[in-house]
This record gives sequence, C-alpha cells and structure tokens, in this order.
Amino acid sequence: MPKEFHSLIPLDAAKSIVLQHLPAARIASVPLSQAAGSILAEKIVSTIDVPGFSRASMDGFAVQAEDTIEAREDRPISLRLVGRVAMGRLPGVEISSGEAAEVSTGSMIPPGSDAVVMIEHSQAHGDEVQVRRPVYASENIQAAGSDISFGETLLYPGTLLQPREIGVLAALGCQEVPVRMLKVGVASTGDELAPPGQALAAGQIYDINTYTIASAVADCGARPQRYGILPDEKQAMAGALQKMAGDCDLILVSGSTSAGAGDMIYRVMEEMGELIFHGVNLKPGKPTIFGLIEGKPCLGL
Repeated sequence: MPKEFHSLIPLDAAKSIVLQHLPAARIASVPLSQAAGSILAEKIVSTIDVPGFSRASMDGFAVQAEDTIEAREDRPISLRLVGRVAMGRLPGVEISSGEAAEVSTGSMIPPGSDAVVMIEHSQAHGDEVQVRRPVYASENIQAAGSDISFGETLLYPGTLLQPREIGVLAALGCQEVPVRMLKVGVASTGDELAPPGQALAAGQIYDINTYTIASAVADCGARPQRYGILPDEKQAMAGALQKMAGDCDLILVSGSTSAGAGDMIYRVMEEMGELIFHGVNLKPGKPTIFGLIEGKPCLGL
C-alpha cells in the first residue's frame, strides 16, 4: 500500500533536526593550488611582513628628498648617478646627499635614500640625473609591511577560500592550507532519467538535479561525489545508498521520496537505517525525507 502523509512537521523543525545530525567536517591540509572553493579550518596569522622590504612603487631614481626641494621644470637640479638597483637583488650602492640610483617598480630601496623621483620627472645623462620636480620623504616608496604586517590576523576559520583569499595565502608563502573536508554523495533517482549527452528514449528526460545539487555542494565549500542515476528498484537502490554511506559523510538524493508505489527511499531507509522524518509542511517540497543510513545523514529531496 502506498504511504499516506498523516502529519507534516514544520520547516523550522525539519531544519533543526537536520542540523543536529550533520557530520563533523574532517580537517586536512591541501596544496594551495587546490584550496580554492574550500572552507578554511584554522586562523591564519602572518609570520612575515609583506612586502618584506621597502621597495620602489614607481620606475625612477632613488634620492634623498631634501636634495630635490629646489627642482623645477625650468630649473632642474643635477644629481650624480651612482648605480642601478636590479630587481630581486640587494642594493649594491648607498645614497649620500647629491646622489641618485636608478630603480624599477618593486626593486629594493638603497640605504640612504628616502624617496623616488618618477622617471617622467627626471632624465639621465651619462653619470648625471636631471630632476625636474621635488619629492617629499617616502614619496613613491612602499614601506616594508605596508600590505601585511607581521602578527596580523588575516583569515578566520569558516572562510570560503575565493581568489582574494588564495592571493593572501600566496603572499604569505603558504604552500599547504588547512581546510575542512566534507564529502557529499549526490544522486538522482528514476528510470525516466538519462545522463546529459545520451539520446533520450520515449518518456525520458535529462538528469538535471545531480548536476545542480553537486554544483551547490561545491559552492558551499564541500566536495561532491556524483553517483549518477539510481534505478527505481529496491535492492539496487539499497546497494547504491549503502555504497554512498560507506564513501561519504553526507548523502543527498533527489526523487523517489514521495509516497507512491514506485517511491523507494523511505522504504530502504526504514529497513537499512533510521527514518527520522518523512514529510515537511512546505510546498513545493512536502515529501522531503531525512534519516540515517549506516549512521550517515541522508536527505531526500
């Protein structure tokens, strides 16, 4: 006999029951290159300054700002060019009054200098630099720790790691990232379903829900495991659900949750697990089902 819905629990009660049975996420360390879309498991505190040194924020010449006070477009001042600071290298020069060194955006600021004259406002001739505009102390210099300072808390547990957060972790030199791991098995049920790409037989439609739900799972930071289409046959469905319970932390199944003769989920759940509720006071969604299969929470949509 088909089952009848004699009582429906309120939506809030259904949510509360599901939340009480959610599995605890495992914590694992994954490579930074694979961390996008995951949920951060631990607080991230910087152990370095970023940048770790004061660097030029413009191409130009490192100088002592005081030397440029009188520089004008029509009356440039002349400084002695004492060298060039290569990118990614320690400065091989030290700047004294009346001197300048060529720098590129991102190169270290040589000792003794406290400003950078933009290349647009200067010109080198042999071993001299003509400066046509004054600069103030620290102009065009990015100070050490100005992006991120040592000891600064940057990210908190529960953060969804998106491109911005991945960039922050890369700036800190993190090769591995602690994340929460939750494997969610996803499947659809129904003999009328066919996987996308397969020719449709009479009476069939394409499986939409497996792909939609799996994408939603990934969007929440969990890892979906697709099990495709489960047949409307009791033993086959029981075997598939048992495998999902063995492989995953949580099971999400679409279809076969109502009370018709061909609906199997609640029967399988009653026999091989625990049926906690079947029916929610919600339209659409009245035949939503929830229970445990081998101790793993299973939500039937």
